Amino acid sequence: MVLKLSFSRYNALSLSTTLCFSSCVSQLINHPRGISRNTREGHNRAVDQEKNICADFFFIFLHGLIYNTLPVEIVFWGHLYLTFCISHNKSTVNVKAKNLRTDVIIDVVGDLLVAADGSRSSVRRTFLPDSKLRYTCYYAWSGVFDFSESENSETIQGIRKAYPTLGNGVHTDLAPGTHIVLYELMYKRLNWIWYISQPEPELKGGSATMKVSSDMIKKMHQEVEKICVP
Repeated sequence: MVLKLSFSRYNALSLSTTLCFSSCVSQLINHPRGISRNTREGHNRAVDQEKNICADFFFIFLHGLIYNTLPVEIVFWGHLYLTFCISHNKSTVNVKAKNLRTDVIIDVVGDLLVAADGSRSSVRRTFLPDSKLRYTCYYAWSGVFDFSESENSETIQGIRKAYPTLGNGVHTDLAPGTHIVLYELMYKRLNWIWYISQPEPELKGGSATMKVSSDMIKKMHQEVEKICVP
């Protein structure tokens, strides 16, 4: 059993086993029609040189499929990770977690612990207290463009001309110090994110983010027409 430790903003503890994935994959392969309503037919037509067949799924549906495959006794909602230790023979790992409603401490034993609780991982601080992370800094401007009533507009036609395969995957434009991500959503909407690289920040407190300054916003307004394409 492999324990995967993850946290949401509600401090929920999730312990999942890799055994669920074989069952999940079997459902995807053996019952494609049962999940076809959760996918867009032909949405991902991009394949590799060997023409391997692939498919894509919206994360919310894939997450639900995986979660519903998990045995109910290995998912602990409303629990907070406290500590972990390795057994004397190094064959198992023991995790202690607290029920946030009752304050009851529970023990969970597994073969492997995978910390997935973010850049400020409490598990990593426990295991590697002296490690110092380096961060790649950028600020971003994002939005969703609804073109359901303007599909034949000059703007949309220009975007489709610049990105002929729009709708078949995620498109990324790279330029020195910046990049933009563009992909089509359901119901004729376009999601775009524009990133601008910055020097590594001096983080304060327990946050890995910083507030965008008015100078940053002003610079983005000045540069947007020169950098973003189309």
